[in-house]
Amino acid sequence: MTREFIRSGFHVLERESHEVDVQGNPKVFRNSMIGIVEDGKLLRTWGIQRDVTEQVKSEQARAEAEAALRKSEEHFRILVEQASDGIFLADSQGRYIDANSVGAEMFGYSREEIIRLSIRDVIAEDEIARLPFEISRFDGGKTVRSEWRLRRKDGSCFPGEVSGKRLPDGRLQGILRDMTERKRAEEAMRRSEERFRVALKHSPITVFNQDRDLQYTWIYNPQLYWQKDALGKTDDEILGPRKAANLTRIKRQVLTTGVAVREEIIVPNDGRRFAFDLSVDPLFDTAGNVVGITGAGVDIAKLQELADRLQ
Repeated sequence: MTREFIRSGFHVLERESHEVDVQGNPKVFRNSMIGIVEDGKLLRTWGIQRDVTEQVKSEQARAEAEAALRKSEEHFRILVEQASDGIFLADSQGRYIDANSVGAEMFGYSREEIIRLSIRDVIAEDEIARLPFEISRFDGGKTVRSEWRLRRKDGSCFPGEVSGKRLPDGRLQGILRDMTERKRAEEAMRRSEERFRVALKHSPITVFNQDRDLQYTWIYNPQLYWQKDALGKTDDEILGPRKAANLTRIKRQVLTTGVAVREEIIVPNDGRRFAFDLSVDPLFDTAGNVVGITGAGVDIAKLQELADRLQ
């Protein structure tokens, strides 16, 4: 790199040269030549040479770091834009600074419109009172989850879950997930479970789930004699190993083989003999491993009693 210019009666020449020292290490020198010019004649010159190797390396490293940062920011923006959740950035007062397209669209706004709003503008009227408290929860620097009723541009509301935190510079970062479908699914499941419980309320059928250790994780039938003490326990703990031997044998078989079993068994308890038509199926995880069992037991004795009454 060479630069040449005239300053009054001085002729200045600057040149950068790349050389190698005696050890073979590359070096960069910046040479400055100053000459006195009079009537177009060069009367005298001075020369200065500076080793700028480290300075050049530092400049190159800074340029590379800036380029890497720009590339990283570009990649981050692409990832943010491709996210299925809304991603928002707000100042310490809750005014939006940035948002991805998905987040803006959740509220029916464009990105340009959303950054002219604040968090207060997109939550339901009856939720505004809790906003200061919820923002104060971010002060610990940890991610905090909360559910909100949120307001779209057209005035309609939808349920959302926000995972937010306060960044070291005081800004607020939030990830929003639209909970509409989940809430619908939860409500449908609740109604289904209610119908299920009603259907079984006067039925001689017991339904249950147990984990790999055969501890009850869920069980239902109000008429079952051990239901209240069952959760978190095994049949051995409830009935004793001898009385529960047949139950344990069948369930262990399903856990080991992954194959469903149906069998009629007798379970003695408190001097009585309970007869069940027991069906046990394996529960699998996404990898196909058996993680527990689910089953149903029909009280055959009660069915027989009902049949006798009908006759």
